[in-house]
Amino acid sequence: MKAKEEMRENEGTKTAVAADVDVNKKLPILTKIGYSFGEIGSQCSWTLISSYLTVFYTDVVGLTPVVISAIMLIARIWDAINDPMFGAIAENTKTRWGRFRPYILWGAPVLALFNCLTFLNLDIPNTWKAIWCGFTYIGCGMAYTAVNISTQCVANCMTASNEERVSLNAFKGIGSGLIQMVISAVTMPMILYFGGGSAASGKGYFMSALIFSIVCIPCF
Repeated sequence: MKAKEEMRENEGTKTAVAADVDVNKKLPILTKIGYSFGEIGSQCSWTLISSYLTVFYTDVVGLTPVVISAIMLIARIWDAINDPMFGAIAENTKTRWGRFRPYILWGAPVLALFNCLTFLNLDIPNTWKAIWCGFTYIGCGMAYTAVNISTQCVANCMTASNEERVSLNAFKGIGSGLIQMVISAVTMPMILYFGGGSAASGKGYFMSALIFSIVCIPCF
């Protein structure tokens, strides 16, 4: 009995020491830079949507403002359900790759695919165009939720130090700001280039989305 008690005490001491080391462990700069690339990938996939999607819907697809508002409203309502639902699913996920990594690995290609489909203008009747736009936009939002939430939660698994978590978020913010400036500078020139000088060219938007999608996958 005494031997068992000593073993338990030793195990408890080792656990406490391990936890203490984990809390005080400093993450390498390269690790923090690598973490920021997750946010860079998220911005590559979402900035085009947040900045140009309504213009694409009106000038290229030809949707009316009422239809666009309805699509956005439905998407926001679904987001209010989908975000906490995915958070609960991810927290209860148990795989050999961890809780969040599978959603990043498998979600990134799906996000890239839906990002391209969102800017694909099909030659179909207007009613089906509205359905297609709603489907692709909501699908892209769901993929973005899975990848982005998982990327953010990985920081809590990388370190138990609040100071290091703040540092990770700082690197993420820097990466986000830098890539947003780059995307803002190159997006319209890309649309004009691939669209043959037209800002209302479906090809220009699709090719720009394709390039951003290709760039975003390795970032994750």
